[in-house]
Amino acid sequence: MTYMGWLLFVAGSATGEQSKIFNTFAFKPTYTIMLQQSFENAGEKALGANVAYDFGDASSPMRLAGLSAGAWYSHGWSALNPSTGLRIPGRDELDIRIQYRPSEGPLKGLRVKMQYSNVWQQGNVRDRQPELQFITDYTILFR
Repeated sequence: MTYMGWLLFVAGSATGEQSKIFNTFAFKPTYTIMLQQSFENAGEKALGANVAYDFGDASSPMRLAGLSAGAWYSHGWSALNPSTGLRIPGRDELDIRIQYRPSEGPLKGLRVKMQYSNVWQQGNVRDRQPELQFITDYTILFR
């Protein structure tokens, strides 16, 4: 759902108990894929929500074209190891993203993106599993 520069997205997934999802072609067929986790273990259910804002939207009071920010949170539960039948503890992930991608002017084609991700899982050796990424790229069109 979008409204005045805001985007709200909710997704869920459920995997059968016989096996996890295998991705032979590097694509995971689930809407709950995150930066670190993809919630595709056998028997796993997941629910996620995303909220984002486009600062360049016509309704935005700031009108900062190309700037957007968002946060995505997902929770997975009921996963199991199909060979042992033992349950895998539930896990959570929070992703935060800020991106600048101008669509016109001399910087058109540039993308600067910062992503922060954190994972929590009960019984894990580490309480949290944070990750920070900075990505910069530039697209050049040949015609």
